[in-house]
Amino acid sequence: MSECSRDTVGRLKSLVVENLAPLVRNRNCVLLDVPHYTNIGDTLIWQGTEDFLKSCRAKLRFTASLGTFDFRDIPRDTVILLQGGGNFGDLWYRHQLFRQKVVKSYPNNEIIILSQTVWFNCKETMQRDAALLAAHKRLVICARDEKSYCTLKENYRNRILLLPDMAFCIDQQRLAAYAVTPSDEALFFKRQDVELNTRIDFLECVPMGAVQHDWPTMEGGCERAWRNRLLWRVNNIGPKFTNWYWQNVMKPWYIRIAVRFIGRYKEVYTTRLHGAILSFLLHKPIVFFDNSYGKNRTFYQTWWNGLDEIRFITHE
Repeated sequence: MSECSRDTVGRLKSLVVENLAPLVRNRNCVLLDVPHYTNIGDTLIWQGTEDFLKSCRAKLRFTASLGTFDFRDIPRDTVILLQGGGNFGDLWYRHQLFRQKVVKSYPNNEIIILSQTVWFNCKETMQRDAALLAAHKRLVICARDEKSYCTLKENYRNRILLLPDMAFCIDQQRLAAYAVTPSDEALFFKRQDVELNTRIDFLECVPMGAVQHDWPTMEGGCERAWRNRLLWRVNNIGPKFTNWYWQNVMKPWYIRIAVRFIGRYKEVYTTRLHGAILSFLLHKPIVFFDNSYGKNRTFYQTWWNGLDEIRFITHE
């Protein structure tokens, strides 16, 4: 990793530690809405969150997804952490509804919504959400970029923090354990969902010989169908086993897949934010494309603007 990259990662991790460690150090915590699904980017956030908690000696009592959490009694002195990411708003609304339910169900616990990008298509939906969350007097919401921070400060009456993505807190030794020797190939890391920015002419930006993929867990034909059937079976055995399986089997497996996937390429052209973040942690040259609603642009402008290792491209 270049000296500039190392300094940037250290600075971003320090921001998380300075702001969040006093809230969780030596305390009991639970982590909810963890990703029991195939988007490895969210798994990187999960791993970074757990590595951060370990570094400040927080006691993580259990993790659960929105599908496995049973809304059990949680002691008042336990901090409830809600997974960070890019789903605060009405684009991936089931996650927002889950957060609302947690906030309503635990009015006496400290709750921290970890670093999120905020995006609402409907202003009235945002206003209803803001009114509901404002009723909780011990809720902290972390914004992942300056635009999200401004939106939250203008519309929400909770305590708002501006912090980088929790994936920057992944232990570097964990990544080094899965390191591979890169080839001379370039990767075009192209997402296939509603966040793909179709207004960008990728043919003008990506080399002809670049290898095109999404996360390996999200493509693969028959292999993907087999994997999805396996996950369906795991997720229907029961919440306790499902939580254990994702925590101890799937999460470390996904981290290994991600590091080896990115690590084998010399340079990365990515439409995914966590394709860029992991490439940065693995000190790859990066060409970073905006997504459909500006999430990548606002993240880049907040934390990476001016870095030589990253070239940013938008449709504007």
